Amino acid sequence: MRYTWDDRVDFPRRLSKPPPSPPWLKQVPSYEVHIAPIVKRYCLSCHRPGKKNNNNYMSTYEEIMTSGDHAPTSSPAI
Repeated sequence: MRYTWDDRVDFPRRLSKPPPSPPWLKQVPSYEVHIAPIVKRYCLSCHRPGKKNNNNYMSTYEEIMTSGDHAPTSSPAI
């Protein structure tokens, strides 16, 4: 590891202008467009009815937000 006091360190040159932001950064996040493909690929094989998963189903946005053994069943008492 090199430290800033080490004269052998090579710092990157400053950019004249910042790099352009990726196009997806300008989009409003959407469950159907951005989240559903990830859930389908990595989660649905286990988080579906018939599997041992603490009743945490992930087929739809509503199931993700409300299912599971530890999901809130009502608003907390004040």
